[in-house]
Amino acid sequence: MADSENSRTVPAIIHRNLLPVAEQVLLGLAADQEAAGGGDIDAALATWNDWIAALREFARLCLVQQRLETQVLSLVSSPFVEIHLPSRAKPLIATTEEEIECWLAGDAFADERERAKRDLAERRENWDAVDEFVGYSGAKTAETISFDHESRLVAELWEMSAHTLPAVAGKLHSIIMHGAPKLDTDDFPWPQVRSVLIDLLGMCQPSATRAVGP
Repeated sequence: MADSENSRTVPAIIHRNLLPVAEQVLLGLAADQEAAGGGDIDAALATWNDWIAALREFARLCLVQQRLETQVLSLVSSPFVEIHLPSRAKPLIATTEEEIECWLAGDAFADERERAKRDLAERRENWDAVDEFVGYSGAKTAETISFDHESRLVAELWEMSAHTLPAVAGKLHSIIMHGAPKLDTDDFPWPQVRSVLIDLLGMCQPSATRAVGP
């Protein structure tokens, strides 16, 4: 384990690079624990390891979904219709027939109601055709499943007891990733929490040195 730690180059830790460096250090320490213990690793650190992989996959699928959504929107309009009512200065947006029925209720709006339904059905048909061709809905579903998986893992991690310093550091790292409004926020208590994580990493691996600076 000592040889592995000494050969691993870790940048000096400052608040700006803390989270990616923490991830690098913790992944290495998880591998060290597995290698040293014949696969025996602190269960909390193992769960952190699974969680960070799930978080990476979720981030990747978010980018895929966003790219495909942009592609779909460049080819077809979103499936909605505008409802214009005399009592409102601005139009209402309807995305379902139920909304059209609600806002254009009564005999006075019968023609407008049917026209809005036809327009919405046409827009939906066009959207579905492009969606199927591009694969946006499939990507959106995969993103949702990935988010649920990542959320379950991090919740499981927070419920577990950590028995090693790396596992404690992993739990704290996941709390910052999920809880901080911005990862570099200066609002209390996040700079202080980041400082504790830096201290923990320094205790886990001496090569993860602390540098002076923000």
